[in-house]
Amino acid sequence: MNAERIVLIAVFCSLFNSTGVHAEDRSAGIDGVPREYRELIFRESAFAWVPIKVSSALLREESQWDALAVNVNRNAAGAIVSYDIGLGQINTKYLDYFSREYNEGRRIDLTDPRENVRTSLRHLAKMYRATGDWRSAVASYNCGLTRFRSGIPLPQVTKNLTHRVFG
Repeated sequence: MNAERIVLIAVFCSLFNSTGVHAEDRSAGIDGVPREYRELIFRESAFAWVPIKVSSALLREESQWDALAVNVNRNAAGAIVSYDIGLGQINTKYLDYFSREYNEGRRIDLTDPRENVRTSLRHLAKMYRATGDWRSAVASYNCGLTRFRSGIPLPQVTKNLTHRVFG
């Protein structure tokens, strides 16, 4: 991590603490987040430059805070094609890509909340840089950037997720 980014994160953290929130609590903006994930989500949101309200709402909706959540993805014939795993419901189909892109080539343990949240929020930030707004970033996170940009109507599950995250 470069020195400029470290300084910016330090400033972000000091501003957060100067609002009167105790450093050990850090619950402002992440109401409803289980205590064991608050520090993790705060830190990874700051690192990835993702608003805490967006990151916490997305992770809540994806997994209901179950670090071991698994969703089975099937094709039209009913055959299993992949799984979505963990707090950010990372799709196993993209695990090799995510490992290279966000974890220096080391295999990501999708059941480890730290690795899952770090990967999820870095990918969400990448979707934001590609689309320019957080609503589109969440939609792209869910259905994929290619599908999002294709002009094909978004899947209902993507529309539902985006609505639940942003209201």
